[in-house]
Amino acid sequence: MSRTIPFHFVDVFAVAPLTGNSLAVVDGGGELALELMQNIAREFNQSETTFVLPATRADADWKLRSFTPKGVEVFGAGGHNTLGAWWWLAAAGRLELADGPTWFHQQIGDLVYPLAIWQSQGKLEKIIMRQEAPVAGRQLSNLGALATALGLNAEEIADVVPCQVVSTGAAHLLVPIRDREAVDRRCQTAFRPAQGGRRGRLLRLLTRSATARNHSVCTLFQPDCRHFRGSGNRYGGWSARRTSRCTQSCTARRNQGRARHYSRTYQHH
Repeated sequence: MSRTIPFHFVDVFAVAPLTGNSLAVVDGGGELALELMQNIAREFNQSETTFVLPATRADADWKLRSFTPKGVEVFGAGGHNTLGAWWWLAAAGRLELADGPTWFHQQIGDLVYPLAIWQSQGKLEKIIMRQEAPVAGRQLSNLGALATALGLNAEEIADVVPCQVVSTGAAHLLVPIRDREAVDRRCQTAFRPAQGGRRGRLLRLLTRSATARNHSVCTLFQPDCRHFRGSGNRYGGWSARRTSRCTQSCTARRNQGRARHYSRTYQHH
């Protein structure tokens, strides 16, 4: 017996097609075994793959399950894996939207998080969702060894905040960097600490944006040695909060309506 399950590629935080943070969105699959979900995410090889499922709690509209290519399930709200899934739901006509904000609730694990989708004259504008409160973890004190692993000089690690593991559902090692040039210059060895660390831990280099107030520029390294770049308040949920200068809302915009999604089907036996 086989079943065909539709899936979609979504470019989140994109300024043009095939830019931004790529995401695979699977429409359904709640009956699939955990191992099969993990294998599908591994085959798609996107930074994350999100399964959009019926909610199992009465106070939620949809349930989302997201996996990295390594099979790690990602919990917490506010990342591109959840924002992209809700944008796809809205763009596909799966939601009833009014002009202005329409509120929904998403189930992730056993928790439910509110979010609002803005629409104006039938055009999607933005999504805002609430994240978990950040939980601060271990701080790194050997900055020389960290700089060497990142391919940077020790003085290029800024001292505005500690180098620290912080989680709002997924643990990130946040490393403040002096300027954009240093972030861009990091070498491939920067991926390697994430490989040998705790399962699922991510590495994020961040610095202040030179062109937008209260925005950051970040490079994110996955444990599987890939990296994703971006700027703006999308990273508030992980990075800006470490400086206590952001709210608990995380906003995603599909710039000038130019994000795209591409539909395919997946057949399993």
